[in-house]
Amino acid sequence: TEKLVVEGDAVAAGERVLRLSDRGTMWIDARVFEQDLALVGPGRPATVHVPSLPGDPLTGQVIFVHPHLDPATRTALARIEVPNPGERLLQ
Repeated sequence: TEKLVVEGDAVAAGERVLRLSDRGTMWIDARVFEQDLALVGPGRPATVHVPSLPGDPLTGQVIFVHPHLDPATRTALARIEVPNPGERLLQ
């Protein structure tokens, strides 16, 4: 509901840049190793294990895979959209 920065702004760690109102669906950004990228693509199902929810994996769908690899880690960013009933990811 609120965007506090614009393109080109400097942002410090921990600084608020957005205020969200609907947390019923969340995005999880994951790093995928280069050798595993063939298994990941938009529209593919994904299971995410979050340390704060042990034994309760989240299921969702890949909605975006960044086309460039990070040269240091040889990973690409994959964005996974997951339903968040009861705002489990914020407790």
